[in-house]
Amino acid sequence: MTLNKSALAVVFIMFISLVFAQPFLSNVHAYTEKEFEIAVTKGGYLIDNANYDEAVTHLKLAREMKPSDPEAALLLGIAYSRSGRFAAAKPALMDALRSEPDNPRINYELGLVMMQAGEIDEARDQFTEVVGSKADENTKAAARKYLETLKSAAGQGGKALRLGVALGGQYDSNVILEPDNPVSPSSGKKADWRAIVSANAGVTLFDTGRFAADVDYNFYQSKHKDVTNFDVQQHSVSLSGRYSPARDMRTELGYALAYATVGGDEYSVTHTFRPSIAVAHTSGAITEFYFAQEFRNFINGADFETNSDRTGTNAAFGMAQTRKLGENSGWGFGYKYERESADKETWDYNGHTGNLNFSAGTGTIRVMLGATLAYKEYLRESDSDSIRRDTTQDYSADMVWSPTESVSLTLSEVYTINNSNIGKFDYKRSITGLFLGVKL
Repeated sequence: MTLNKSALAVVFIMFISLVFAQPFLSNVHAYTEKEFEIAVTKGGYLIDNANYDEAVTHLKLAREMKPSDPEAALLLGIAYSRSGRFAAAKPALMDALRSEPDNPRINYELGLVMMQAGEIDEARDQFTEVVGSKADENTKAAARKYLETLKSAAGQGGKALRLGVALGGQYDSNVILEPDNPVSPSSGKKADWRAIVSANAGVTLFDTGRFAADVDYNFYQSKHKDVTNFDVQQHSVSLSGRYSPARDMRTELGYALAYATVGGDEYSVTHTFRPSIAVAHTSGAITEFYFAQEFRNFINGADFETNSDRTGTNAAFGMAQTRKLGENSGWGFGYKYERESADKETWDYNGHTGNLNFSAGTGTIRVMLGATLAYKEYLRESDSDSIRRDTTQDYSADMVWSPTESVSLTLSEVYTINNSNIGKFDYKRSITGLFLGVKL
């Protein structure tokens, strides 16, 4: 009888405990759901701010709460990948892919991880899935680029060769005509038509995913209708090397040699060195910081007898950011500080330049708008016994029609207003152009 009473007492206590504990158990479940959402949100935010280690901490917690959630698995894989931990990134991304096999974002991120791990065939399969999916055009374009890289790295088809040519013409409302002032158009406003031919060729020497090197050559020739002694021809050769320590970071060092003639006479030889670092954000933004050092040698000619006065150096430091607004639109801005030092001190100046641009389009038509504001203060007295200060406004508009990936037709307009405290440097200029571009 005593045993029966004890058993009844235990059952009663268990029943009461379950009844009173139920509300608390419900609250715990709700609290866990909230914590999951917070962990995922924090993880994504930390990835956007390049704080990958802390992002991993929050996203691992989210995965412990919901092991089958594809978003948490994808973000955790991205955090591992961005921090260079590719071996840890792959299992998380594979889990995400099993939950969402038709998500091209997962295919893309998994392709990047496999490429870094040297799994060429597997990475190619993932990028091929992206190209054939309903991903946005920017993601597809990036996947195609990586497919070309993998093709080159695997030795299939040799080097990645790039060839292009552009043919067209421009109407210039104010051609540069003053030999003693070759950087500003004439106040006499001599207008003229010119035909333009440009061509480029480039080859990727190697591209392992992390390391890459390219060589490019560019040719430019203008032919004026009337002022033929101002026809310009330029040849430039550039060499660039890239290193990507992480998926979202790229460092680059470039060198370029440019040789130009004007009116058939030698005009200038320029050497340019340009190191830069660019960081990509998951929000679609890319931020670049760069330094450019130019060594310029200007050569006197029949029409430019004092051209060598401008021989010297130009050092510039700047930043630029581009950001996607949608599948086919985006905007960007930039700033540059530059210091010009010339043999003749009247050409020395400090300059500040800011720019803003916007682009939008459909599948075949793209419109680009731009605005630039530049201020230059020359550091020595000019012939007018005044320190020269110029403020230049540039406004540009381009409309590009691309009926195929290899052919484009571009209508362009650039309008310039230069205001100077020295009257002879004031000018306005409009250049309207039409060009046919072909990628071979």
